[in-house]
Amino acid sequence: MARRIFLLFLLAAAATHCFGERPNRSPELLLLDRLVGTWDVEYEFKVDNQAVRRESFRTQVEWSRDGNFVIANDLHDVRERLTVFRFDSLLKQYRGVVFSSTDQGAFEATWDDATKTFTMTFEESTDANVTVVHRFIDQDQIELRMEVRGK
Repeated sequence: MARRIFLLFLLAAAATHCFGERPNRSPELLLLDRLVGTWDVEYEFKVDNQAVRRESFRTQVEWSRDGNFVIANDLHDVRERLTVFRFDSLLKQYRGVVFSSTDQGAFEATWDDATKTFTMTFEESTDANVTVVHRFIDQDQIELRMEVRGK
C-alpha cells in the first residue's frame, strides 16, 4: 500500500512538472493564457489599388517550458513564422520578437482591459510601421486587425 501511494505521488509530481504547472505567475502573464491554443486565422489583405486577397493559415500558440514566454508558430503559404514574447516586469510592458523566413522584427505590446485588446507595435527594419490589434470577442474568437504604414 505504501508503494502505491508513493508511486501516485511521484506520478502526480512528474505530471505537474512536465505539463507546465506555473506557480506564482503574475496577472500580466495570466493574461497571455487567452492567446494559447490552436487558431485558424482567416484574413483579407488589401494594398492600395490592388484587389483584395483572402488568405488563411493555422497557428499554434503555447507556453515555453518554464512558463515565462509565449511561443506562436505558424506556417503561412510556404513561409514559417515564429513569435516569442513575454511580460518584462522591469519595463512593465510586453515585449517580443517575430522571426520569419524573410525578416525579423522586435515589438512592444500593451493590454487594454476596457476594450479587451492586445496591441503589438513593431520596430520594422524595412522602414514600415506595423501595428497589430487583437480584440478578444470571446474565448474562441479573436478579431485581428493589422495596419502597415510606410514602404
